[in-house]
Amino acid sequence: MHAAKPIFHLFAGPNGAGKSTLYRALV
Repeated sequence: MHAAKPIFHLFAGPNGAGKSTLYRALV
């Protein structure tokens, strides 16, 4: 999970909407 943290932060940085999509893809 430590490895997924920085990657998730990168995706969540520029686009908040992309974060939700990525989160749903991971979960």
